[in-house]
Amino acid sequence: MLRDLIVSHLPSDNLSGTISDDIDDADSLKGMTVEQMEKIMIRQILAETRGNRKDAARKLGIGERTLYRKLKKYNLN
Repeated sequence: MLRDLIVSHLPSDNLSGTISDDIDDADSLKGMTVEQMEKIMIRQILAETRGNRKDAARKLGIGERTLYRKLKKYNLN
């Protein structure tokens, strides 16, 4: 699920190939909640899919309705 996707993108020692557009270094991840990381991941995937929510939901491994609820929750509409 989305939580697994976020965890799989956590850096070991660096952020190459991760959510580096929104986070400058690994120290920025310290103290971040899963919800904060989820919001960043959703924003990044939406950018990658050029706003295509159906594709974004598929890439995130969640249903479209779940994505819509999260967009509302995080005010990403």
